[in-house]
Formats: sequence, structure tokens, C-alpha cells
Amino acid sequence: MSSARRHAPPLGINQVAIVLGYALSRNLPRLLDRRAQYSRGVRRQRRFIRDRKAQVEPTTVVTKAWEQVIAVGHRAYWEPRTVLVTGAGPIGLLAALVGKQRGLDVHVLDRVESGPKPELVRALGATYHTGNVQGVGFEPDVIVECTGVGQVNADSIQALGAGGIVCLTGVGSGGRTTSLSTADVAAEMVLRNNVVVGSVNANKRHWYKAGQVLARADRAWLGRLVTRRERPEDFAQALERRNDDIKVVVQFAEA
Repeated sequence: MSSARRHAPPLGINQVAIVLGYALSRNLPRLLDRRAQYSRGVRRQRRFIRDRKAQVEPTTVVTKAWEQVIAVGHRAYWEPRTVLVTGAGPIGLLAALVGKQRGLDVHVLDRVESGPKPELVRALGATYHTGNVQGVGFEPDVIVECTGVGQVNADSIQALGAGGIVCLTGVGSGGRTTSLSTADVAAEMVLRNNVVVGSVNANKRHWYKAGQVLARADRAWLGRLVTRRERPEDFAQALERRNDDIKVVVQFAEA
């Protein structure tokens, strides 16, 4: 004996409208909130990509500089532990970032005593110094020179530890001259097995390495490198140097 299957009667249009209205009233606020979160996330991602575009090129400078340092260092047995970066501008801070990513004890020297520069250095877990190169209190294994100031160049060569490497990335001219004898400086470098190398330009692999460096870095820290944004019509203000400036960008559109 078979039992007859009982089917529920179909819903009328009014009943369908009631069910849909109830579902929307329960879920619409959540759906709108998710859409707002998604929009905010997209805007944050756009801002992140925009700022990284402004940071990739200077990062290629330091990735090549570090590549040169490592290549020269491996001319012999070499285990660097300490690095001094002179200058806490965009190049210097990014050089310090790479040094920390390599597991080194990083020190940064700059003239500024307060503000975002020392804060960013300490946020990296590095040590911030003011004054001159001789005043840092140790002989670095590596010095990445990012100021282009002649006196800082000369001081760096003198302060370098035995078997160390000075990498010059800053480009300058003029300034005070040193009273040191060139022959004496050269003899000291030879006897201590030191090297001075300059680094400029970058090729394709350095752009790739720069992307890797930025991908491993803390986003919030990278975002703080851009300290000021100016509109295109105010580009002249972007050229004005202010005490707290690190990197200033001209922004053509909102993300």
C-alpha cells in the first residue's frame, strides 16, 4: 500500500514579497557593511600600491648598493655584524631596512635630533645617532654613505673597521676639504684591507629585488616614509625642504 505524497501549496506573490522583505531586512545592513569594508580595503590597497611606486626606484639604489657590498665582501672570509648608514633620508632609511632584513646590527647617523627620522629608525629596531661618524662609538664593518657630503665621506673612510667596506651612494660636490694626506689614507686602507666602492644606476634584477624588499617590509613603516603630499598646482611647495621631510610626493589623484 503506497502512501500519497503531500506537497505544500505554491507561494503566492504576496507571500514571496513578505519572505524577501524579511530576508532583506535581516541581511541588508550586513551586506552594506561588507560592501563598505570592501571599498575601504580597495582604497587602502590603492594607496599602498601608489606609495610603493614612489618607493621602488630608491629601493633599487640600495639593493644594488648592498649587492656591491656583498660581492666585495666575499673576496675573502667575511662575516659583517655592524653597519652604519649615514643620512636618514629615503635612501638611508631604505638602506637601513635592507640591513635589518639581512640580520645586521644597524646604526643610522643624521643631523636631525627629533621627529620622524629617529622614530622610523627605532621602529626598525636600529640605533639612531647624531653628531659625526667618529662619535658613534664603534668601528662599523659596513658603512653605506647616503649624504654625498665630502666631510662625511672622509670621516667614513677613517672610521671603518678592519676588513670593512664603505659604499658611496650619495652624490655631492664642493664642501669642506680635509687636511688628511691622500697617501696616508690609502696606506691605512691597504694595511687594514678596506675597500671603498661607489654604486649608481640599477638594472632589471635590482627592480625585482627592490620589490622583494618592500614586500617583506612592514606596510605601516613604509607608509611613514612619505611625510608630505602636494597637489600638482602646488608642486613648488614640494621642492621646499622642511625639517620633518623624508620623502615628498606630488599626488595627481586621490586613491
